[in-house]
Amino acid sequence: MSSRAELAVIRRAELRDAAARLGVAVIECGGHPDGSLGTTDPELVMAEIVRLIRVERPDVVITFGPEGAPTRHRDHRVISRLATAAMLLAGTRSAYPDQIAAGLRPHRTPRLCYVTWSGMLMSHDEPTEGQPVHISIEVGAWLPRKEQAFEAHRTQHDHRAQFERLALAPAEDFFVAIGAPALAGAADLFVALP
Repeated sequence: MSSRAELAVIRRAELRDAAARLGVAVIECGGHPDGSLGTTDPELVMAEIVRLIRVERPDVVITFGPEGAPTRHRDHRVISRLATAAMLLAGTRSAYPDQIAAGLRPHRTPRLCYVTWSGMLMSHDEPTEGQPVHISIEVGAWLPRKEQAFEAHRTQHDHRAQFERLALAPAEDFFVAIGAPALAGAADLFVALP
C-alpha cells in the first residue's frame, strides 16, 4: 500500500465483499481511522451509534466485550464501551435531542450481548479471559461461509492462523451484558425477550 488512505479504501471494499458472501445487505461505517478509535471524540461516535440504533430499532445489539475480544485490539475495547453507552442512551429522550427533533424516536433495545468464550484464549502469546457464556449458538454449518468471508479480507491474510484458531469454533458464545437475561443453556440470541 502506498498510504493508510489507500489501505482504508481497500479494506472497505474487502468488507463489502465479505458482507456479500455472508448475506449482509447493509453496512454502516463511521469513517474513523483504523487503530485510532480511542483518539476520536467519543461523543461523535456515540451519537453515530445512537442514531443507528434509533433508525434500525434492533432487538439485540452485539459488540465486543470490554477486554476487546481475544485479540485485545484497542479499537475493539473502545467500541465495546461506546456501543454499551450508546445502547443505553438510544432509549433516552434527552440524549442527542437533535436526533429527536429530526424525527427519530428513542429506542430501548431489549438486550446487549458481548461476544465471549469459555476459559482463556491465547492471542499474541497472552491469555485473555472473556465474560461468562450465557448464550451458545451452534454455527458449524456456517463455518465454510465464515472462511469465504475471511478470504475476501486479502490484506488480513497474514492473520489466517489466528482467524482459524479463534473464529472457526463450532459455536459462538455471548454474554448478556444489559437487558433481558437469557435462560440457562440458551442457544438463541432472541430467547426470552419481551
